[in-house]
Amino acid sequence: MLEVKNLQKKYNKANTPALNDVSFSIQQGEFIAVLGLSGAGKSTLIRCINRLVEPSAGDIIWNDDSILSYRGEKLRQYRSSIGMIFQSFNLIERMSTMTNVLVGFLGVIPLWRGLFFQFKKEEKKFALHALERVGLGDFANQRVSKLSGGQRQRVAIARSLVQKPKIILGDEPVASLDPNTSLQVMSLLKEINEQDRITMIINLHDVKLAKEFATRIIGISNGKVVFDGKPSELTQKDLENIY
Repeated sequence: MLEVKNLQKKYNKANTPALNDVSFSIQQGEFIAVLGLSGAGKSTLIRCINRLVEPSAGDIIWNDDSILSYRGEKLRQYRSSIGMIFQSFNLIERMSTMTNVLVGFLGVIPLWRGLFFQFKKEEKKFALHALERVGLGDFANQRVSKLSGGQRQRVAIARSLVQKPKIILGDEPVASLDPNTSLQVMSLLKEINEQDRITMIINLHDVKLAKEFATRIIGISNGKVVFDGKPSELTQKDLENIY
């Protein structure tokens, strides 16, 4: 499904690369937790996969096709198949939860409709269904600024769901949440993963969460993969290599 091959990324003026010869393959339906310290390269990896950051070398293969060659409409279609969840939620605070979820359609509807926020009845119905799936059906008309952190992250998940994604990427999606809310959000992502067979690639700091919810853990240190295996295979020595 997705193959990362010898991926490298070096930012201007940086002494060392953010990613250094990173390679792995991912199959549909996996739940992958990416572990590593801040600055290890986790966020850069996520951003390379959705082409928010251009790799310096290497390749990313999506269904036997290199995504690095994608431009224009083809790149837009590729990005529309990938949901993205951020630590900071990336929601429009002054707008309703429903409007924020409908934003997920912007990658697939005509540009003119997106510019004027013109959504069809069936799109609104699907957005409401997505909100109901994350437990926020009764909050459709509530302004995002009135929601808690956990509720905001659920809105971000619902926004991803309306894209009907093949993959959901999460860049530290629970880092700013309390432990109980983090468990709830991770449980929701796991439920979506199992029910919809949507592949999850989630950056995490919390080893306990990674071992509880992931089917596979990739550990990154100084831009390199230092562990790739099942949670049950993760040893104390591996953790020392990662952290």
